[in-house]
Amino acid sequence: MGKWKGLMERNKKQPKIDSFSTSSSSATVESQTELRNFRIRPYPCSSISVADFQFMTKIGQGAFGEVWFGRSLRDNKPCAIKAIDKRNTNYLPGFAIEQIGREVDNLRFIQNQSPFILSLIAAFSNNDYIFIVTEYLGAGDVFDKLAVIGYLDEYDAKLLVAEMACALDDLRKCGVVHRDFKTENILVNNHGHLKLTDFGLSKFIGRRRASRGTGTMVIRAPEMIRGAEYDYSADWYSLGVFAYEIIFGRTPFMNHLNSLPKDVFYDKVINKELTFRGRHDLSENCLSFIKQLMNKDPKARLVGLADIMKHPWLSELELYKVQNRSYKTLWSNVNRNLKGALKLLDFSSDYIHAASLKFFVND
Repeated sequence: MGKWKGLMERNKKQPKIDSFSTSSSSATVESQTELRNFRIRPYPCSSISVADFQFMTKIGQGAFGEVWFGRSLRDNKPCAIKAIDKRNTNYLPGFAIEQIGREVDNLRFIQNQSPFILSLIAAFSNNDYIFIVTEYLGAGDVFDKLAVIGYLDEYDAKLLVAEMACALDDLRKCGVVHRDFKTENILVNNHGHLKLTDFGLSKFIGRRRASRGTGTMVIRAPEMIRGAEYDYSADWYSLGVFAYEIIFGRTPFMNHLNSLPKDVFYDKVINKELTFRGRHDLSENCLSFIKQLMNKDPKARLVGLADIMKHPWLSELELYKVQNRSYKTLWSNVNRNLKGALKLLDFSSDYIHAASLKFFVND
């Protein structure tokens, strides 16, 4: 209980800022000043700093900053470094402080609790930047892979669903609800297995219920849309959306353009029956599984790892093999050559390291 109590107290101290506000005008002078002064407790030790990492190349742009491919100079392992520029207050929404703090806190809290959750390597800040360093997964995310292959067959899909069911169950054991469980936030490692990432909207609830809805529109559970209280069952609903998307190649309740006004979409989620169109080769067990996960009534919804694995659609899989990642997924043979990436990092390493320090060091 000591660990839970500490995180609950940290959540209480976070500023109460509207989660649905996304315009830059919502960032008041006070919140901008608070962001510039915001420091995170260094992890894993107080001496960790930008000098411990080599920044090789920019690989992405996150909601609040850049993502770099680099390596730790302490153990020579590749990593992904999210660098959040606190000076760009005009581009950061008012709830950025809360979201950044929550992501770091919850990643610390669930560290080493699941093989299906992205590992935090380090977290620290200086005058101008906040850095969140995680393990590097070079095979991309499920969303991008679906854009190439369209959809998955049942067996391939059920392996991925089972792995993510384990991830959500591990989160539940830690008292955390993710609230933004979607294909963009699920990465593929170099062995073809999945890891859940992006905990900026996650929340520690323990044995309580949450009341403020947040997250991406297409994965929100009906109770979140209605503004009712919710718990871990909201994440299990999102698992149903995930299963639907990887099997049908689109999200449920959306039109063929994957674009609907928010009010129209929300009305469908709350009032319309879930339909399955576009595939005629799916088993009844598969459709039943998705329907039960996406039940509009959270009390009647299929929830919990034990019951999910007992469902006829997943019953052929052995839970211990899923948890040990013994099954091969459809991406298991697509081995990313990280040794090659490290060789690339070694090229002109002194110059690269000096350049990265010049760019990020300001203390």
